[in-house]
Amino acid sequence: MSSPLSPFEFAKSENEAEETRMHRKKALNYMRCYPSLQLAAYMGDITVVRTLLEDGVDANINDRCFGYPLKAAVLGHRHSIVRALVQRMDHRGGLAYCLSLQAACHRGDTESMQIILDRLGNGLICGMHNKTLDQDYHLTHLLVIASGKGHIQAARLLLERYKADINIRDYTGKAPLITAVRENQPQMFRLLFEWPGVQLNVRDRDSGTPLICAVELGQVDTVRLLLSRPEADPNATPEGPYDVLGIAVRHQNYEIVRLLLQRRDLRPRFREGWTCPMRIALEGRSLAILDMILNSCHVRFGHYRTDMALLFTAIAKPVLNCAEWVRLLLRQRGVNPNQRDELGRTPLFFVITEYYEHDKIIRILLDHRDVDPNLESY
Repeated sequence: MSSPLSPFEFAKSENEAEETRMHRKKALNYMRCYPSLQLAAYMGDITVVRTLLEDGVDANINDRCFGYPLKAAVLGHRHSIVRALVQRMDHRGGLAYCLSLQAACHRGDTESMQIILDRLGNGLICGMHNKTLDQDYHLTHLLVIASGKGHIQAARLLLERYKADINIRDYTGKAPLITAVRENQPQMFRLLFEWPGVQLNVRDRDSGTPLICAVELGQVDTVRLLLSRPEADPNATPEGPYDVLGIAVRHQNYEIVRLLLQRRDLRPRFREGWTCPMRIALEGRSLAILDMILNSCHVRFGHYRTDMALLFTAIAKPVLNCAEWVRLLLRQRGVNPNQRDELGRTPLFFVITEYYEHDKIIRILLDHRDVDPNLESY
């Protein structure tokens, strides 16, 4: 006869029993979460799948945890099961088709994509909204997914066999060519770039173009490739105060600035005052970039806001050997050394009151024949 349990041992046995009951309950919940058709489709048991379908199990059934059987088969790379399921699915499986296609595209599973797309024919029916989904936009969405993941074969399949439109945005506002740039997929970008009829100035939902995105991300090879085509617009206006050249200068990317300045049709915002690319170079202490811009054929002086911003910025940057830059700017044709800033100060008044220790700059300004030392501030 066993001895009675002590209170501590009794409590311990009760806790273990409760823990066992919790594990059994969780196991039963897991079993309920994985219906037989979904599990058989994922595991690749084609005999079980066919038996279940012949016994009347709905191929369109959706489980809140495991999803659709078709998507489970795609995730398991079970092509024979994908083929068997699409033959049994009806118009109610539109959402299952869409989600399964996206899963196949994410994985670069071109065989599953081809099976489903051939079954769909000319229409994609979205069961979630009970309306027909535009095929062009859905195919473009698949192309966007393939572009972001770098799946070359999936992209070729969509473009060649199913004629996906490369020049429109999908229903999320993304464009394939820009997605390849944003996700840093150079091989995919070259494929789309060389595709017949591609538009190089397409914009996405963020108002970016392929060139703007490549400049922002510092992708020199992509920028060089885009600028080699005359239809790529170097003057496309991005969101924000800076133009494309200003963005490159702000990121201090010397090579991209050089490539942009080689385009004869470039129209930089040199008349934008404080957002002038030369002023950005001064602020960023990029002497090599500033020198390259000043020696380019695009610079035109004689505009109040531009010249004022450059002179006052050069004076306020002593670490840049600013005296030489002030001298260089004053030598440019059309620069007015007496123009005032927003506070009514001339360059000479500004350096004397704010940077009185800059004797060299004061001497350069006084030696300039057009400087009027008697002008007062407002």
